[in-house]
Amino acid sequence: MEQSESAADRFWRWALPVAVLACLYVNYLYNANPPTGALSNGAMSARHPTLLTPAGYAFSIWGVIFLGLVVYTVWQWLPAQRGARLPLAINSLLTRAVVMTAAWTLVFSYEIINSSLTVMVLLLLLLAQAYGRARQLGLMRAVPGWPTWFLSFYLGWIVLATVLNFIFGLRDGFGLHWSAGASLAGCYALLLVAVLLGLGLAWRSHDVRLPLPIAWGLLGTWVAQRASQPGLAVAALGVASVLLLGAAVVGWRRSQQVLAAG
Repeated sequence: MEQSESAADRFWRWALPVAVLACLYVNYLYNANPPTGALSNGAMSARHPTLLTPAGYAFSIWGVIFLGLVVYTVWQWLPAQRGARLPLAINSLLTRAVVMTAAWTLVFSYEIINSSLTVMVLLLLLLAQAYGRARQLGLMRAVPGWPTWFLSFYLGWIVLATVLNFIFGLRDGFGLHWSAGASLAGCYALLLVAVLLGLGLAWRSHDVRLPLPIAWGLLGTWVAQRASQPGLAVAALGVASVLLLGAAVVGWRRSQQVLAAG
């Protein structure tokens, strides 16, 4: 059902593509050819390693996320979507989340580590709200679900990214240091947090996709750490397996609900 589009709604409908283009440009520039004084994300990850940082290939998931974001941005921009319920519900939050994504790339590239943790938390909060609104409307069948499928991957990946930012943000941004044993124990605890968040959000939202990017990232952790930290690598692989199994259970539960309703 369409609603009237206010001036603020119109602003966010046009602001989103501007934010997306800016975000894509910033991510391309600061990874392909960083300006003087900046480092690419890969170089920064090597400079500020954690025991949970995935192998480099895992970050290719951003290609999937950005593709979905571009498709949604074009879709919501079409004349037929003026006043549509979904863009009215999420565009302001999603635009700000995209801005925070670009901002994180900038502060991380210039090694402003304490600010990068703050920006990541803000991004997580904005994205969680946008996802929650879109998912609720989709489950009510009040809006089509396909335009916002990417939000599951976006949020899932940012959940994992927040865990990683928490580690090196406290260590390298706020100067908190701990022993190797405490660091390893903390990583095991954060793996538990990741699996609980992934499964809890998936179960609550009836979303089979949300745990997948977390599992993907932890598979990358297994690849990166299996030689130097075999115990932690096996734990990461185990958590990834639990997340995949949980996704399958959520998918089965959702299919049963659809059959019962139909």
